[in-house]
Amino acid sequence: MYTTIRILIETGGITRLPQLLDHVTAGKLAGDLKMTEASLLHLLNNPGIFNMKDIHAFSELLDVDMDILLRLITEQFLEQ
Repeated sequence: MYTTIRILIETGGITRLPQLLDHVTAGKLAGDLKMTEASLLHLLNNPGIFNMKDIHAFSELLDVDMDILLRLITEQFLEQ
């Protein structure tokens, strides 16, 4: 599941954070990130509140380079 997400992020198939939930449930993703579902949903919909700890946790779980995630987060933030 996370391998598919990694490939989609790296190839541009996922361009916005909420699209992660098209491939994994919020409960599963939140649990794997060791956060509440409410916290996860708040982060996904408000990219400006991501901190380095959050970016690192997503990077480790999804096996996606932090620079790629930061670009994705920044692009979503700038469009708001």
